Amino acid sequence: MAIGALPSIDDTHYYDPAMPGALEAPTRVVGSDGDWIILDDGTRIRLIPGPIDDCAQLEVDASGHAGAVLVQLALARDAAEPLFGTGDAPVTPT
Repeated sequence: MAIGALPSIDDTHYYDPAMPGALEAPTRVVGSDGDWIILDDGTRIRLIPGPIDDCAQLEVDASGHAGAVLVQLALARDAAEPLFGTGDAPVTPT
């Protein structure tokens, strides 16, 4: 996980995820607050129920980062699992 931050934010500007500004990455968990997991850079994360049964949403609170404009998140996956949107997934379900 990394937070893209800039010295100032323009509410009318599109911030490109490929050019996020300075990235600040937490390195470890330092505590908890109710459902929230607190990371060493002040970022807070938690899982909340999603709109689909047996699913959850990851909520990220980066409000402790001045100038935060985006969050980058990488999740591990099995190398044999197709990555949709990149052309390696089947065109139709099997």
